[in-house]
Amino acid sequence: MEPKDYATVRLFASPESADIFFGRGDAATKAAVKALGARFLPDKRCWRVTFRFAKKSAEDVAAAIEAALREAAPEEWRERVGTDRRDLCLSRRYALRAAIGGLRITVPSDHPFAYYLRKLDGVEQEQHSFLVHARHALSLEMSRHIKRLLTDDVSLVLRVFEPLVGRRLTGLFVGGRDEVVRLGVVPGSVVHADSSFMAVVDEAALAPDVAVWPLEVLDCAPAGDAHVVKVAYMDAEAAVRALKLRQMGDEERRQPLLTKANAVERWSRR
Repeated sequence: MEPKDYATVRLFASPESADIFFGRGDAATKAAVKALGARFLPDKRCWRVTFRFAKKSAEDVAAAIEAALREAAPEEWRERVGTDRRDLCLSRRYALRAAIGGLRITVPSDHPFAYYLRKLDGVEQEQHSFLVHARHALSLEMSRHIKRLLTDDVSLVLRVFEPLVGRRLTGLFVGGRDEVVRLGVVPGSVVHADSSFMAVVDEAALAPDVAVWPLEVLDCAPAGDAHVVKVAYMDAEAAVRALKLRQMGDEERRQPLLTKANAVERWSRR
């Protein structure tokens, strides 16, 4: 089973057991895992359910935790998030995940949101992130800070993309017809590349606060076992919209990213 992330609770399963990470103040999840016979592991700071002792599967454990979180969440929050898990930030500097458990927020320590969260009752800090349980996530003040965070996040990404607008890249794309189809590399489409791909084809475009670059495919022509591909950096605002559309989609159905496996040499740029 793939890891489960409910914002304030995360579950990682192996064939024999499930490790559940959550804050000390999460009474609902604590009661759910104890009912499953979980034991606390101080060295990992998590609770472990062993399937053969609990007589439960990984799916059973995940369902029990999700049910406990749903029961503990205010009705308005349940209606707002449903069963979705959303990553709302586009940059690496900020992170905001919303799910049935509440919010997990990562911001620099000197950001106004961090100051607000540190003094807010019911919020727990987990390394560099803040866990906001669903019952504390609906206030007007919280909404105001989230709006500010998302604005700062978009502004940061726009500053990275704006100097790239109009540039075109042409080079050898490693992959046959099946790979081209899998990654959606067809003229007129938008593909998304990770930093490993960008480091090969256009290292000058790299920025530490950006993890994914949307690119418009202009041409794709067979060249032996590979393809010659021409792409263009999109208008900055269009690139942000493309990133948002990808972020808001179902994680399991997102188009795969272009990676360093798809490029072996720098592409020409003009």
